[in-house]
Amino acid sequence: KEIKKFDSRLNKLVKLRKKINAIPVFITQKSLRHKIIDNKIYSIDKTNYYHKEKIISETIIDNCKKNKIFCIDLFNKIEFQNDSFYDLVHTSPKGANLIANKIFNEIGIILHNF
Repeated sequence: KEIKKFDSRLNKLVKLRKKINAIPVFITQKSLRHKIIDNKIYSIDKTNYYHKEKIISETIIDNCKKNKIFCIDLFNKIEFQNDSFYDLVHTSPKGANLIANKIFNEIGIILHNF
């Protein structure tokens, strides 16, 4: 139910961008609230954050495909270290640089193919 609401909000953003003739780029993300070690998922508590973040990421990517808009999949394309974050969700300068470099490179690919 919540994912359907989220997808609906993404669709609304797509419609709004058409009104202002903008080119949207949706970007997925992830946190350090989970780790995968030897193919086993570990979480900070009983919540499966990996699953939640994966579902959100997949919803964003599916919406991008459906609406033919650009998407940068940081959830699957970026690997963080512990020092990439101040806490489990807020990036340190090292983490922010990692994200910025990945987005910069991905936008370069998008523009090259545009």
